[in-house]
Amino acid sequence: RMRHREVRLEITMEAQRRVAEDEEAARRQREARERLAAEQAERAERDAQERRRARVAAEEEEARRRSAAAAAEDRRMRTEARRRADLLAEENSRFEALYRRNRNFVAERRTEEDGI
Repeated sequence: RMRHREVRLEITMEAQRRVAEDEEAARRQREARERLAAEQAERAERDAQERRRARVAAEEEEARRRSAAAAAEDRRMRTEARRRADLLAEENSRFEALYRRNRNFVAERRTEEDGI
């Protein structure tokens, strides 16, 4: 009988030890899953931040490109306006020279006609 009780006690202790081992293994698995989930969440957040940074950088680059294009168009338009102003000034000078010649010619003719 004593031996029977000792065997039952050993079986009970062995079962308790196995239950404790199973609980410890389950705890480790749960902790590993929690760590993995936390790492995945951190990685997802880092990826999202990187995508946001890339999008902002792309938007900034696009804004710089549009600004540069607008500045180039502004320079082109000012250059064209200066060229037109120079052409008008040149044409105006030619017109004034022609006007003076004609006026002098008319004045000379009147002088000649008055002198006759």
